[in-house]
Amino acid sequence: MIYSVEVKDSKIKLVDESKEKTFKQWGLKEGDLEDFLCEHPEVLFEDETCILVGRHATDKNKKINDLMALDSEGNLILIELKRDASDMVSRAEALEFQAIRYCASLANLKTTEDLAKASYAAYLKKYGTDYDGPLTPQERAVKQLNEFLRKNGSDDHFNQKQRIVLVASSFDESTLSACAWLIKNGVDLKLVSVTPIETNGIKQLDVNVVMPTKDESEYFIDLVKSEEDEHSSKGKITRTSKPKMDKLIEWGIVSIGTNLFIKGHPEETAKIIDDKNVEFNGEKISFHKWGCKVTGWTSICIYEWAIIVGQSETLDELREKKLSEISE
Repeated sequence: MIYSVEVKDSKIKLVDESKEKTFKQWGLKEGDLEDFLCEHPEVLFEDETCILVGRHATDKNKKINDLMALDSEGNLILIELKRDASDMVSRAEALEFQAIRYCASLANLKTTEDLAKASYAAYLKKYGTDYDGPLTPQERAVKQLNEFLRKNGSDDHFNQKQRIVLVASSFDESTLSACAWLIKNGVDLKLVSVTPIETNGIKQLDVNVVMPTKDESEYFIDLVKSEEDEHSSKGKITRTSKPKMDKLIEWGIVSIGTNLFIKGHPEETAKIIDDKNVEFNGEKISFHKWGCKVTGWTSICIYEWAIIVGQSETLDELREKKLSEISE
């Protein structure tokens, strides 16, 4: 639970308790959440580099998936959304098994040409930026896919593994138990809760990685439960993440005014304004948006790609050095 407080005269006063909502209560449909995540993929892929390669792709049985992405290691990612937990309960087929079925179709894509033909050419034609060059949508799609893989050193690793990401405002107990078992048994699956909350009329989204966790087995549904277990509840478990930009500034790795460039694009420099934004071409934008503008990708792990002008190590490499120093 998130609380809003105010601090006055060294005293903390509770302003209002943030109330957890559902997207249905906000009058939003599943498609609205899908639009938002297409516009802001960093919500799902913080510290990851990827491109969206499909939306509403259809298999031979006329089953339609939600979103598809390609990560920096060449893995295809199947992204399935449900607005709220209540939407899962009313479905004839469980969300996690629907995603597995879709993912099995992705496994048949052997080359970037296959992916372009199956989804990415159509995706670029409908959702991509304006293009008036000589390439057909298919040729353009293959070219962009190959460039993305090459720049990430994954030329020879295309679609050797598939991943699943499930997104909802919350997940019911049965979905949590099934997904925990799948993860325990080697399926690359991630659950992300994107939960609406409201405080004094101000709408916010609380984003958490529910799974994987340190121990998924706590989500298994037992065959027999004691009375005490029946009345227990589980809180959200979030993934431990690496230090962010504010910590890098505090450590002196970077500072306000430091100039950065994206690996492979030394001419596209940006100046750090604060721990969230840079100045790029006279515009104040987020680190993530800058990285995506320079590369043309959907999402980028800025720490793995940003380099201080005049240096050769990425921010992630500098961060790892600092963490090693601290641990010693």
